Amino acid sequence: MSDFGTPTGREVQHLQTRHDQRCLDIEENGNVYMSVCQALDRQMFYFEGSRIKSLASDKCLDYDHFNGNVHMYACHEHDNQKWYFSGESLRTMWDDKCMDYNYNTQNVYMWWCHGGSNQKWFFSESFLTVTSTTVLVSRSTTTTSLDTTISGNTSPPSNTANPTTPATTITIKATTTTTSTTATTTTTDTTTTTPTTTTTTTTPTTTTTTTATTTTTTTTTTTTTSTIVTTATSTSTAMPAPDTTTTFILNASTTRGIDHGTPAKELPIFDRPICNDGAVPQVEGHLAWNSHWVLDAGCRYEVWDAKATTSCLSGSWVVLQGASNGLLMFHTLLMMLTAPSTNRIRPGRFGGRAVIDVFIQDGQILEYSALPSVGNPCEGVKHGMMEAAESCKQHVLKHWAGLPEHGPDVLRITIFCWWFWDTTPLIIDLVQADQHWADADVAMVVQVSAWYTICNYIKTHECPRQDLLECSEDEAVRSFNSEMQTALERLKPFCSVRAQRHGCVVGTKSWSAAGGGLGASFGHFDDLVRQRMTDLDGPAGLRMFDFYKFGAGMPQQTILGHGSQILHSWAWQIMLNGFCPRDAAMKVSGLTFSGPLCSAAEVDLEKCPEYADLCRKWGRCTTWMCMNSIPCQLLPFDLRTFNAAATIQGSPATWIQQAE
Repeated sequence: MSDFGTPTGREVQHLQTRHDQRCLDIEENGNVYMSVCQALDRQMFYFEGSRIKSLASDKCLDYDHFNGNVHMYACHEHDNQKWYFSGESLRTMWDDKCMDYNYNTQNVYMWWCHGGSNQKWFFSESFLTVTSTTVLVSRSTTTTSLDTTISGNTSPPSNTANPTTPATTITIKATTTTTSTTATTTTTDTTTTTPTTTTTTTTPTTTTTTTATTTTTTTTTTTTTSTIVTTATSTSTAMPAPDTTTTFILNASTTRGIDHGTPAKELPIFDRPICNDGAVPQVEGHLAWNSHWVLDAGCRYEVWDAKATTSCLSGSWVVLQGASNGLLMFHTLLMMLTAPSTNRIRPGRFGGRAVIDVFIQDGQILEYSALPSVGNPCEGVKHGMMEAAESCKQHVLKHWAGLPEHGPDVLRITIFCWWFWDTTPLIIDLVQADQHWADADVAMVVQVSAWYTICNYIKTHECPRQDLLECSEDEAVRSFNSEMQTALERLKPFCSVRAQRHGCVVGTKSWSAAGGGLGASFGHFDDLVRQRMTDLDGPAGLRMFDFYKFGAGMPQQTILGHGSQILHSWAWQIMLNGFCPRDAAMKVSGLTFSGPLCSAAEVDLEKCPEYADLCRKWGRCTTWMCMNSIPCQLLPFDLRTFNAAATIQGSPATWIQQAE
């Protein structure tokens, strides 16, 4: 048996951030994460030359520059194991990225430096010894390893007397994902100087729903005396008998209904009103039972499977403009509408192409065509040289001339991998100029804001626009506003005429865990999009999608700023409610997913063998690409068949099982 995680009496040197009280910890597989500080070998780190080592093994802290992960690995002399402090940021000699603590997932990886508290590291000898625990688990099966620990997230006390506001959240860090539920309790742990049994007393507060709890009493021996009184929100479970009917209830505090005037009533999900698909659709919510998306507004959207989506979009042309997340959305829609057997990693799947077209007929890919991003007149357009726009236009139209023509049963999806507003008018010109598809209804999605920050704040060498690299932040903002204004002036008439049936979507950047100055810069440009789209005096067909607020409801579905297929599939569900008439939707109220890599929590290179083989040849493998390379099937279902009721009383929330 492994002694990994054995307590030690040696000098403690925890590696922490200024963000919270957690310490760097190691799993048995070598991955590092942040956990409750304990006197364990695996949490004790020290410098040996420029390497960082742990007392738990002879391995060194290693930056996997292929995917950004930080883990323990056999020591070597390469720069990705040579660490140093720059101020309070912890970096390697490999590149200019900083070690970053994702406080939503407790993961640790290398990310662009932004100065946030989750990138400010220091060695500390102080630690909190955990001598007793109360573990209340959900009904879902939990598999733990030798490295199972208890971790606590402490929230600041509220000035409002609200019994549902948690002071401490207890979760379980294990090798598999655990679904937990919450209930407010008061716990007292008493420890004596002799071998004792640690007793936990749980007193539930008064609620409208009675939930049975399971308390685990842990026996421990210690040499210290302490009394800890904690008000905690812990997981609890009622275990129904085999023949008991189980009802899923959404447990939360309170919110307002979709009329924004009166408190929401308790309604089953399938009885909720359909959300208003106006200029700013409702997107904020959270993932609940079985990856079901529950909106905070108390409404719901219609559900679209491959058949319903094809029925709505056949004969239409879906046009996207964006960067890497736009490309992931493009392929999510493609995989959603075609048979899994047609999936393979084609040119441009994860970049390197300026324009990609796919034509779908009867659930099969009729043609897939990709135009390179370099070595042609459109290369200058990507670099902001708009004097090349006309020659680029002619080059694309010539390429398109050999592609399938419009037909009532053919769906065309096109993505332009151009990252800035200055190219949006050119995209509109190209769509209007393609005579082979002049009769097609158009749906358009535009998501361009992130690269203004990536260029101007991060100043990465991958930025294609020299002007944004060299200018001040104020000048970058002026460029953004000016280019967005020009683009919106073209989008308004286009979306009200050519795209009048389906409409257009303009989005913010996707959610990421970036904080500090980097997060503020991203947020600044997103706020400009929100302001312009909210104040826009234009057609109802031009809508805004707040991808950032949407993704914030499922942070566990994002890896290094890139969403999973669960995230992008739910985004398409919301957008399709604006693109398509309601009578074309599935007459069900639920949606779940089937596949080995639907969720970011399931990512493993062994599950994406085709991508793994390719990325090793490329010399760079990233987990977010892996999880988007295997089809994820959407499985609509009717919640009424599960006797599933859900209140709409608030957010965030979790599903609690209650025996009837």
